[in-house]
Amino acid sequence: MTAQPPKPKHAVRRPRHQLEALRLIAREAAEAGESLASIRARLRLPESTLNDWALADGFRTKDIAARAAANAEARRLADEAEAIRQQAEDAWAEVAPEGFRTAVEKQVDLARARAGALVEKGLIEAAEDEMAGVRRLARLAAFAGPAAREIARALRKVDDDVHGLAFGLWFRAVMEDDGPAPGPLFAPALRAGLARFADLTDDQKRPWLDAAKARMAAADWGEEGEEGFL
Repeated sequence: MTAQPPKPKHAVRRPRHQLEALRLIAREAAEAGESLASIRARLRLPESTLNDWALADGFRTKDIAARAAANAEARRLADEAEAIRQQAEDAWAEVAPEGFRTAVEKQVDLARARAGALVEKGLIEAAEDEMAGVRRLARLAAFAGPAAREIARALRKVDDDVHGLAFGLWFRAVMEDDGPAPGPLFAPALRAGLARFADLTDDQKRPWLDAAKARMAAADWGEEGEEGFL
């Protein structure tokens, strides 16, 4: 049985700031696992005072246990939701419709896939979070989508043209050194060249990309076309 602190002959009221400090210490000690009886003895507090603090601040033993259980359940649901989101993204990558989509539209599509999977598993709040996270993006995509798609298509075509021309310049340089002459071996060599070019680092590709941009700016690309470089 825990020993009770000796009672003073005359009650002494502690200053307010001291009581507030003791109240904070008591709460932190209880949340760290110390029993109220031990805290009461260590801080020399009246039982009624400590009980009132514990009730008001929620650090009774049952309060702490309830919070721990709620936090554990929240973590479990969060982990489950994250796993479902990942599964939904993987599944969507397999079944996503073909056709050009802007980056914003892709984000909205993924969010819809994740929200749908979460609803199916009964995680309604997590699904609502997904919806809330992209609601503004969805409105913007609906408003700017048609123009954005056309602009993105044009930019992608320019980028594809630059990379295609850069590969042509690089491949022709390789052919001059050790490439096959046009004939039965040319198509396999071209496929192998595409793979080799894709494996080049950004620094290795940069001179060829710069050369391609320069030739396109000089309008040489329109005159010779792709075949002129292969």
